[in-house]
Amino acid sequence: MFKKLSLGILVFALCFIGTNSASAALTVGALSVTSDGALTLDGAAGSTNALFPATASGTINIGTGLTSGALTLGVGTQTGITTINGSTLAGTNALFPLSTTSAITLGAGLTTGNLTLGNATQSSGITTINGGTAAANVLFGNLAGGSITIGKSTQTGGTTIYGGTAAGAITLLPGAAGTIVIGGAANTGLTTINGGTSAANVLFGNQAGGSIVIGAAAQTGTTTINGSTSGANALFNQVVGGTVLIGNVNTGGINIGTNSSAKLIVVGDAQPTAATPPVGTTKIAGATVSVSGGFNYAADTGAADAAVVTLSPAITGPATGQMVVFKAIATNTTTTPTLNVNGTGVKTIVKRAAAALAAGDILIGGFYIVVYNGTQWVLMNPIVN
Repeated sequence: MFKKLSLGILVFALCFIGTNSASAALTVGALSVTSDGALTLDGAAGSTNALFPATASGTINIGTGLTSGALTLGVGTQTGITTINGSTLAGTNALFPLSTTSAITLGAGLTTGNLTLGNATQSSGITTINGGTAAANVLFGNLAGGSITIGKSTQTGGTTIYGGTAAGAITLLPGAAGTIVIGGAANTGLTTINGGTSAANVLFGNQAGGSIVIGAAAQTGTTTINGSTSGANALFNQVVGGTVLIGNVNTGGINIGTNSSAKLIVVGDAQPTAATPPVGTTKIAGATVSVSGGFNYAADTGAADAAVVTLSPAITGPATGQMVVFKAIATNTTTTPTLNVNGTGVKTIVKRAAAALAAGDILIGGFYIVVYNGTQWVLMNPIVN
């Protein structure tokens, strides 16, 4: 009897607490306490129900002393909207600011609807998702199926993923077994991957197996790899093993060229010097091989019995087997004429198995082929037999 009486006094007191007049007491809705102590506060249907609408300052706490159980806003079966509004004054609106351990989950039971952060119509504010400073931060870590989309196909602004200002890596899908797609097959704009300005930029740097494909076998457009205008551009410059194939299975043509006569195209060792001559083998294979333009050719600018040839681009070394074609500036008059190619040194010109030339083996205005044997230039087409 005493317990029921105390409960009735509590209900009566709750109806008037926080007001200075009886007229401000609850008039619409219901406030009830069940036999097991559960407190229910119902609002009026068809209108807006407010808690603490006149509180202008101070702190409002809901569930301050809750140590076990659940604090729920909204009902899983409701068809309306649950809204948490923040202040418009300068400052930060925080959810769970004092939570230091355990997990905070948004939309844990969401199965068919959308979970939205930020407002599509906001124009001046920023939607920020901050991560921890001492551990890996994961978005969509438990996603087992479906798609993850960052940005929207109909948006007019840009989608940007920033990395930190400190040294570190930005990783996209490091453990993915499927396909990573950057850019859309149907997009009409440009897909750009920018690199850093002060260090080497690497694509697929840690790939240990599989193939790297640039361009699609079925595409009808053009695949272009542009290089810098002020430095050396290198493809496969650090490949130390395996084979590099260009156009291995294609049935069309492969054009490696430049539209400027002042530009240089290097196939093979790009930076040999006299001290470090070219290494490795550069192979050009085909049923027929056609070279348009002079092949290691330059006109002789020296004198009789002292030919000087300057090839562009210059050779280094020279290497044994190096072939040079030149137009003679004068007829040789001695049996020991010399040739200096690109300042690599004065070498004697011989013929056959290192035999001395005869006077007149080289005629003024004639075109001559010489091959380097390691110490001398061997004339392939002497005039005198």
